[in-house]
Amino acid sequence: MRIALVTFSFTPESPGGVSTVLIRILGILQSNLTANIDIFSFRNSRDKTCPKQFFRGIRELNSKTVRTGSYENCDIFEIESFFSSLEVMRYQRRTELQIKFESYDLVIVVTGILQFVNVIPVISRPILVQCATRLKWERKSQYPEMSLLKRVVLKLQVPILAIMERRVVRSKARFLTENERMGDWIAKRSLSPPDLWYPPVANSEAMMVLPGDAKKYFISVGRFNDPRKGWSRLVDAYALAVSACPDLPELIIIGWGDFPEYLKRKLQLLENQCQIHIFPNLSNSERDKYLTGASYFLQTSFEEGLGIAALEALRVGTPLICSDTDGSREYIRDGITGARVPQGRRFTEAFSEKLIESQTWDHKRLRETSLEYFEKNFSKDVSTAKFLQLISRILD
Repeated sequence: MRIALVTFSFTPESPGGVSTVLIRILGILQSNLTANIDIFSFRNSRDKTCPKQFFRGIRELNSKTVRTGSYENCDIFEIESFFSSLEVMRYQRRTELQIKFESYDLVIVVTGILQFVNVIPVISRPILVQCATRLKWERKSQYPEMSLLKRVVLKLQVPILAIMERRVVRSKARFLTENERMGDWIAKRSLSPPDLWYPPVANSEAMMVLPGDAKKYFISVGRFNDPRKGWSRLVDAYALAVSACPDLPELIIIGWGDFPEYLKRKLQLLENQCQIHIFPNLSNSERDKYLTGASYFLQTSFEEGLGIAALEALRVGTPLICSDTDGSREYIRDGITGARVPQGRRFTEAFSEKLIESQTWDHKRLRETSLEYFEKNFSKDVSTAKFLQLISRILD
């Protein structure tokens, strides 16, 4: 059997959400199936192609596919795009790849947004799409952080992107969604009902902390350069909570990349007022040690399709305090795994109040119920079994 795993900007050395999910799917396939697996990564960065070449024809400019290395004994092929900074060009159908993908028994696309699936040409082989959210929903939280020019350029592309999305949903592809909202949206428009599936969370190498033995600190994990994560309002909410309750535990923030300049300045101004510690680019094992020892995991995202970092916290019994998103509705049960804070104008104040309130909760019981809930709904065994069932149905 031959399987193609298709995604964009595959970065196994510092994986974001999409790359992490692909790695977890790869692990399931390699552990349970006898298959030759290749990884196709479409470029998602600005090309250096001379603008005057734009008119030479998309097929010619988009035809370069290069083997760039390997990961877990799988070849990685990078596929270049012309004008990839323009989304309508980045997601153009790549008809020149039809013969390539026809040589596989199954094509699995791992993506954050549906428009990306449009790059796959029409083929006779089954296509499985794993997705978390819509570009429209994701972009809503990104616009405020953009320059006016970038915002205008993106919005001008919306009508074409909507057509691309509709074409993908109405194709013969099968869909795996990470939350109920996305599943309901696709179910109303697709040829076959989607399946709800949570990617497996990798086992932790850190020693499990017994209930009640967690350290007294809050923790948050994510990409520093992702506007969706709401880092600024996390810092604001924590500072507000400390001003009202000076004995509040310290805040540890772990992530990849770099904060924007305005947030760096904000953190510098708060150095003498709050205990906020930033740890960039830690290894997974180092991150897990902090996750395991924390009293509560914090997430202030504007939007999350699921939120792998929150699940990694639950995996080690760390309760959650998160903004209300499509993802957090999947794993937060009030009084069982933590608490959700509604989005809105009062979010910062409400989140700060929840931080203070958390100091009165029965933390020992929350750790126990968080672990139980994770094992029942999100454990590696549960996720793997469901994925293999889906693959079996598709290939039959």
